[in-house]
Amino acid sequence: MTIDSKTSVALLPSSRPIKSSEGSKADNAVLAPLVSVVVTNYNYGRFVDEAIRSVAAQQYEDWECVIVDDLSTDNSIEVIQQTLKQLNDARFAFLRLERNVGQLGAMKEAVKRCNGAFLAFLDADDVWLPEFLLEHVSAHLNPNFSAGVSVSDTHFIDEAGRALTATAPSVFKYRGDKQSDGVHLAMADALVYSPGRIRLPRSEKRVLRHVAPYIGGWHGAATSGMMFRSTLMPIVMPADAEAFRICADYPIYQLSHVISGTIVIEESLSLYRLHGKNGYSNFPWIGGAARLNDHDSSNARHNQHLLQHIYATKGEIERLCGPGHTRTIAKMFGGKIDDKVGEPKLRREIRRILRKLPLIRKKRVAAFVLAMVSVVLGV
Repeated sequence: MTIDSKTSVALLPSSRPIKSSEGSKADNAVLAPLVSVVVTNYNYGRFVDEAIRSVAAQQYEDWECVIVDDLSTDNSIEVIQQTLKQLNDARFAFLRLERNVGQLGAMKEAVKRCNGAFLAFLDADDVWLPEFLLEHVSAHLNPNFSAGVSVSDTHFIDEAGRALTATAPSVFKYRGDKQSDGVHLAMADALVYSPGRIRLPRSEKRVLRHVAPYIGGWHGAATSGMMFRSTLMPIVMPADAEAFRICADYPIYQLSHVISGTIVIEESLSLYRLHGKNGYSNFPWIGGAARLNDHDSSNARHNQHLLQHIYATKGEIERLCGPGHTRTIAKMFGGKIDDKVGEPKLRREIRRILRKLPLIRKKRVAAFVLAMVSVVLGV
């Protein structure tokens, strides 16, 4: 494998993580961390049963799950209640919101009830493969690099669950040699087929890749292919949930990555459903590096909201990451912390007036005036 060390680090291939039922007497055995799972649902009554059952089927058993319904108007409530009744598993909890707050708002309400060291979000129209949690916990606990978020590849399926593709083009993974030479594609095995059913092929090797925080961009697939360290949530979840009624994974992932880096699992561990009514991916899948949406302008708007959030949490970010880190993060989203994005209007106006003062007077009064305004008026 050829890896460019300037862009990422490929962690050595390793064996599959040990299931909880194996090797319990190992000398280095410690208590397994609790993983909190949040399933967000809005009018996905036709899909949510499958999503919930994919959580129940996880090989990693140390989890809790909060299912949050954002005031659905279809049959979601009946489906969720019926599924939970059949599963009869005390690890599930059901939260029905009294008003519609959007995806990020629903996530935030559910997170308040979570207790795990790690946190994973599952959209109600998606599905996890049984090894999802085990692989992600294993990635987070690898002995080489630590990060605040792990991401994995995903299979795309249609509304009926039929396979469309076995990889998401946005995932930051090794995909072969130079495109100009044609890429050699290697698979561990071919499709396993029985009438009407297939098992999609796996990668030739299981590889984890560490992507450093300074490497900006989107390195994963979507919400249902990520696991976060829970301690990041107070910093990376914007206070303005209304700005992220859809695409809630954008601020959570982007801020988690630039603060603490990403571990990429090159294996596909989830099923991302394209059904024509997705909040973000509203184009049909045509293969290659095809676009999944027409929201080119949304990232610019989202980045403005992110810059406001970064400024508001500057103290906490720099307490955890060190002085100057806020400026570095702001630049990655097209801004400068010196621009004081989100700064109160009064403080900005005072700065404008001070810039017009003669240089000597400015030097004498600038610091004093700004300090008094901050202390007395709380801005």
